[in-house]
Amino acid sequence: MLSETRNPLVRAYTTWSILFFLTGALCGATATFGYQHWTAQPKTVRADDFRHQYTKMMRDRLKLDDAQLKSLDAALDQTKARVEAVHKEYDPALQAIREDQYATICSFLNPTQKAEYDRIRAERKQKH
Repeated sequence: MLSETRNPLVRAYTTWSILFFLTGALCGATATFGYQHWTAQPKTVRADDFRHQYTKMMRDRLKLDDAQLKSLDAALDQTKARVEAVHKEYDPALQAIREDQYATICSFLNPTQKAEYDRIRAERKQKH
């Protein structure tokens, strides 16, 4: 066999080289997985999907009967209405704050930077 005719020192170097390579590959794979895991964007859940999942979880884990499910739906509807009312009340104030921030930032940007800033805002608005 070829390995039997090799110098033992060459075999040791070959073994250590292979181990070193495999250790590097393992570290690289682990680092890549960690980077992808921590930088991944969270999946956005639509309100209807969340409500369906929440209702199913409550029904299954609490063993809710039909009357309790109707009460849960009513409670969720009431909460949704209250949250929407708060949004309607505060959204104009929040929009004014955002516009004030925009004006403040634009005040210290040069025209080229302002054009790029406007593109950034348009991209963000398109995503949301």
